Amino acid sequence: MAVHSALGFLTLVIGILTWVCLGGALNERDSIDISTRSRRKVFALSMIMIAVVAFTGAYQVVRELHHSAIEHKKSVLLTLITCWEGTASILASRDPAYGHPDDAQTIDIATMRQVAGYYASLGRPGMPPEFILAKREGNGIVFLLSGKPGSGRDRHDTIALDSNLAEPMRRALSGQTGTMIGLDYQGERVVAAYIPFAKRGWGLVGKVDLAAVEAPFFRLSLLAGGAALAVIVLGAIVFLVLVDPMIRRLADRTLKLQREIAERKQAEKGMREYAHIVSSSRDMLALLDKDFCFLAVNTAYADAFGTEPENLVGKSVVNVFGKKLFEKIIKPNGCRALSGEIVTFEDWYGFPAFARKKYMEVAYFPYFAENKAIAGFVVCARDRTDRIMSEGRYQAIFESSRDAIMTLQAPS
Repeated sequence: MAVHSALGFLTLVIGILTWVCLGGALNERDSIDISTRSRRKVFALSMIMIAVVAFTGAYQVVRELHHSAIEHKKSVLLTLITCWEGTASILASRDPAYGHPDDAQTIDIATMRQVAGYYASLGRPGMPPEFILAKREGNGIVFLLSGKPGSGRDRHDTIALDSNLAEPMRRALSGQTGTMIGLDYQGERVVAAYIPFAKRGWGLVGKVDLAAVEAPFFRLSLLAGGAALAVIVLGAIVFLVLVDPMIRRLADRTLKLQREIAERKQAEKGMREYAHIVSSSRDMLALLDKDFCFLAVNTAYADAFGTEPENLVGKSVVNVFGKKLFEKIIKPNGCRALSGEIVTFEDWYGFPAFARKKYMEVAYFPYFAENKAIAGFVVCARDRTDRIMSEGRYQAIFESSRDAIMTLQAPS
């Protein structure tokens, strides 16, 4: 019973911690932050694991010590009664009256009593062994010597041979030698050793109360349980001091990452919508970095070069437009945009996809990164060829006509 006290502690602690864990998981209000619930669960599970390890270790230690003590006590008792039987036989045989049959049995019993007292004194203080001598008469067991030395009891009432009491003595009377834990003639559980006294057909038993053997281990189990609880408390302190802040930081980072993911998804959704709008625009749009390399272009821009947008991304403007145009127009205006200025200009440009040059109205806008620093510039180019051609035809009509011509603009 004492050996299993550690298991009782273990069951109690696990039950309490499990109740805390489930209570924290099921009874908290929705307003409590999810990271708090997670920390409670991690804390409860950590304490349960520490409790299992601590109490299992304490139980195993107490169990092994208990088993070793019982086996040692069995071995000591078997040695004592073996010596008891041998010593008593030798001493009794040296008595001058031992040759008479009637006196020999009395001498054996008296010698057994004296030797039993001596060997009992060799036992541990406070837990002396009890030596028992008995014989079989008919269907009963008659105790010739019983009780602890000095108790004044030399005889016990006869016990039926088929009784469930005095199991060690029944085995001794049947000629067996060994050790066991069982009921003695008083119905108490004892640790006993037994051997037959073959010369007389008697049985010899040495025993100690099992409760007396287990008493120190009950106290040890309480100490082990207290030590395990101390380990759990220490584990809780370590958790709160070292692990909990780490979990808090991890939870904060996780929540921050979740917000960033949600914001990124929202931004990606907006970018897809913006990309659809940009791709649908007839204006030529492009984003360049500080090194004058394309970061992004729309479909209209790529169509002017007879290619796909991804084929222009990453390429240098010099390689696309040529060094002459780059040095003359693109670079000077691009540097102005990179300095924070909005630049607009118009000119004729040739594109590989068009047979004729196009008159383009171009604007460069500074591109600001998240840190408000200029990271590049945006190019917006609009085809104004039709307008220029129309203005040229009207100008020719005005200059060649001799009639008065007036232009009117319809009211908006």
